[in-house]
Amino acid sequence: MTGSRVDCDDLVAEAFARSWRALAEGEIRDPGAYLRRVIVNEVARRRRWARLVPLRHGSVEPAGFEDSHAERDGLLQAMDLLPAKQRAVVVLRYWEDLSEARTAEVLGISVGAVKSHAHRGLGRLRAILEDRQ
Repeated sequence: MTGSRVDCDDLVAEAFARSWRALAEGEIRDPGAYLRRVIVNEVARRRRWARLVPLRHGSVEPAGFEDSHAERDGLLQAMDLLPAKQRAVVVLRYWEDLSEARTAEVLGISVGAVKSHAHRGLGRLRAILEDRQ
C-alpha cells in the first residue's frame, strides 16, 4: 500500500497506537481485521493530507525548520479567518481525521452540512493562502 518498508513500519505502529485502548479492553472481536482497517484508514488519511499540501513549484529539497513553522503559522492564521462552523468542520475532518458522520454527530449538524462546510472551508482556505503568496 505504501511502497516503502519504513512507511509500512510507521503505519503499523500508528495502527497499534490508535487502537491500543480498544484492544486492551477486549472490545474488538477480530483484532487482525480491526488493525487492517485502521491501517487502511491511516493510508487514506495520509493521502488526503498529501493532496492538501502540494509541493511548491521548483522546490527540490525539503523545507527547513523555519520554513515549516512559517507555513504552519500561515495556515493557522488562515484558519482563524474561517467562520466558526467551517473551521470546526475542517479541524474535525482533516486535523482530527473524523468521518463525516462522526463530525456531524459531534457538531450536532447533518452529514450534508458537514460536506458543505468542508467544501466551502477548504475552498476559502485555498483562496486565502493563494492571496498571501
